[in-house]
Amino acid sequence: MTVRESTVAVAIAAAIVVVLLHESSGTITVYPMMSCTQGCDYIDSAGQTYKRQQLALGKETYTAIPERQEVVRQSGSLFQALTRDGYQCAVVDRRNWSCSRGDKNAVLPDEILTMEDGGLTYIENPLAPIPDKSSRLFYTTYCHSWQVAIHNQRIGGNEPPAPPYKSPHTVVMVLQLGVAWLTGCSMF
Repeated sequence: MTVRESTVAVAIAAAIVVVLLHESSGTITVYPMMSCTQGCDYIDSAGQTYKRQQLALGKETYTAIPERQEVVRQSGSLFQALTRDGYQCAVVDRRNWSCSRGDKNAVLPDEILTMEDGGLTYIENPLAPIPDKSSRLFYTTYCHSWQVAIHNQRIGGNEPPAPPYKSPHTVVMVLQLGVAWLTGCSMF
């Protein structure tokens, strides 16, 4: 076995271990995105600002604790116990719970976070008429979030993306294709 084959084998084994540890940890990872009808501001690594229809935000991890009726959100290095931030939570298990916050005298809360079978939804001000919002927050799959992030990184300005073989970052593209293959995500 060559050094390259050994490296690939170790990387695949590490990815499998990470997935198994994550699944057994009692946490659920979700991928928030912002959709903007007028275009969201995307700032690239060179500091240039462009408009994008969708932006992949940083992943969030939720840990539900049924015994305490509590949910903890991790976003980057920030940990937030939702019940300590004014939310009232009802937890069935790690994949099924609901947290809401707002005026206790109101008919419905101002915000509702609901996880059903591991899928998270967010509702803001449910009694308000449906606004013509220029942007909205939603949660999606890893693959969709990853595809949007890669797309936003590959294109400059408002031009279509350059073909991968013309990219100055061929090594990065090869690594991205490897991630796509390992995760089952489509690159295009």
